[in-house]
Amino acid sequence: MIDVESLSFSYVSELTGDRVEALRGVDVSARPGTLTLVCGSSGCGKSTLMRALTGLVPQMTPGELEGAVRIDGRDLAEVPLTEVGHCAPRSSRTPAPSSFATPSPRNWHSAGRTTDATARP
Repeated sequence: MIDVESLSFSYVSELTGDRVEALRGVDVSARPGTLTLVCGSSGCGKSTLMRALTGLVPQMTPGELEGAVRIDGRDLAEVPLTEVGHCAPRSSRTPAPSSFATPSPRNWHSAGRTTDATARP
C-alpha cells in the first residue's frame, strides 16, 4: 500500500536561482490490486512525485520536503535509500511481452501511424 499525505517539495533552481515549488499538498493512495495513473502537463510534478515514491526526493535531490510518503506503513524519509526497494512487495508475475512492446513498422498503420511500408495499396 502506498500513501502520500500532504506532500510538498520545493528546491532552488540552479538555472535561475529562484525557488521552484514542484509539489504542493499532494495526497495519493494506491492499494494492492489497483492501477493508479499519474498524468499531467510538462513540469507539473509527475517526475518529482515518482522520485519521492522511490526515496530519491529528498535523499538524492536537494530541497525542502514536507508531508509523508509511506509504503506499507514505513515512512520513506526514515528508510535508507539502499533499503527503499525492499519496502514494496514485488509481483511474481511477468508482464506479457505486448505490454511494453513498440509496434513494428508493419503494424504501425493499425497503431495510428502511417509509413511507406503500410501505406502501399
